[in-house]
Amino acid sequence: MPGEDVGTVKDAGGYVTLNGTEHGLYGGLARSQSTANMPGTAEAGDRFGAQVTVGDHNRDGLWDTAISAPGENAGEPRSGGVWFAPTSTTETYPQGKSLTPYGFALPNGAIGYGEVLGL
Repeated sequence: MPGEDVGTVKDAGGYVTLNGTEHGLYGGLARSQSTANMPGTAEAGDRFGAQVTVGDHNRDGLWDTAISAPGENAGEPRSGGVWFAPTSTTETYPQGKSLTPYGFALPNGAIGYGEVLGL
């Protein structure tokens, strides 16, 4: 939902994870950068949720989520970001991690980082 407003913050974005089994869906969680344990703050134009992938990214047997926000820090020489949201059997919103050009010390020109995610 990259165009979703978070409160009055336009196009901050978010995503929804649906829970289910082979017998059907039984609920889900909606998250944004303003959700508990998600690093950062929802900002206008972040487009959090522009790309979403699921998989066992940390090899613990549970399906995790990777989320991009290509508009993160828009206007800066290094913009965009990718977040990792692990799945937990005990916590509703386990601690996520953010991976941004600043965190990786990427050079200028990494604009739109997170525009595309793949496995």
